[in-house]
Amino acid sequence: MPLDDLPAELIIPQRDDIREQYLRDVRIRTPGAVTVEGTKEHNDASLFADQALPLYYNTKTIGDHVASRNKSGRALDDELALAGLTRLPAAGASGYVQITASAGGGTIFVGDEIKDSKSQLRFKCIATNLYVNGSLVPVIGIDTGPETNLDPNVKLQWTNPRPGIGPNATVVEQADGTGLSGGRSAETTMPIIRRLFSRHPVLLFSSVSHMRHAAVLDQRVLLSRCVLRLRVQIEFLHLFRWPRLVPG
Repeated sequence: MPLDDLPAELIIPQRDDIREQYLRDVRIRTPGAVTVEGTKEHNDASLFADQALPLYYNTKTIGDHVASRNKSGRALDDELALAGLTRLPAAGASGYVQITASAGGGTIFVGDEIKDSKSQLRFKCIATNLYVNGSLVPVIGIDTGPETNLDPNVKLQWTNPRPGIGPNATVVEQADGTGLSGGRSAETTMPIIRRLFSRHPVLLFSSVSHMRHAAVLDQRVLLSRCVLRLRVQIEFLHLFRWPRLVPG
């Protein structure tokens, strides 16, 4: 079969299809054989289907992971490792808050907690220093996720204000117009795939169409190898578990 005629996806039969293929082989081998439900032949076919189906699914999993865009789970982690990357974990938003303080100011320590009384989202100081009234204090989310991104001028409260430090602070507007930003959930499959593809230089190919053709061709070659491996495994079941189906 020409490579261009192969699908870009490995299609596998269902359990009933496998059983019927087995029973068809029995009827070819033994014309007139009774293969209805309840017969030994039908039971053998059902058992064969139960043992062959995992082979099909394992092969499909391998085939689906040929192309980076289809990978997931451990296969995607392996692809990241090859590129020198890792999954991006969930992160809390970061930025600055402006404080109030007494005339002499006060020391705020790394880890001192400040939170939004409405959402109860928690943040912490990331730089120990002596801060005076109006100082900007760098903070980062203890909690994580996009919900930790807060608008400018949101009021936060110190959980345990240090001596000389007022109980409230205000989120400072950054140069890009955001307040506390950068909060995100743990990276999921599709953003990882987009990040991987962004690292593959398109200029390795004379055009995008050439790149696409090369990727599809490579995928189809590997899929054809998956099919060949599957056929060998199925033949193994025929030979060693059901030798009576082998001609001769």
